[in-house]
Amino acid sequence: MTKIRKILVMDDDETVRYILSQMLKYLGYASCFASEGNEAVEIYSAALDAGEPFDAVILDLSVKNGMGGMETMFALKAVSPEVKALISSGFSTDPVMIDFEAYGFCGVLEKPYHMAALGRVLGEAIEV
Repeated sequence: MTKIRKILVMDDDETVRYILSQMLKYLGYASCFASEGNEAVEIYSAALDAGEPFDAVILDLSVKNGMGGMETMFALKAVSPEVKALISSGFSTDPVMIDFEAYGFCGVLEKPYHMAALGRVLGEAIEV
């Protein structure tokens, strides 16, 4: 039996969360969602403590009310240095999006999402 990969998504936009839930389901991933960074860290930590860690995390760079992607990445690295996190944004010219590896991310996803890119980037992140 093939293991179902688990993805944690942190995005403050409910519509984005819904669309990603459908895309991830289509790609064969199980998903869990947080609207801001503190919630994402809590969910990630609880899964890790339960022995059911996430295979990857997708973090929105900019969050209106709460901790955004960069701060969340630092907090996740403190919990689990081997976290595999992707940064996501509609602002492709942001320095974090351009040089994502320098900020500790293993991939980048530009909004709007495209199924092929989502599948490819997640697959690359998980296989690393």
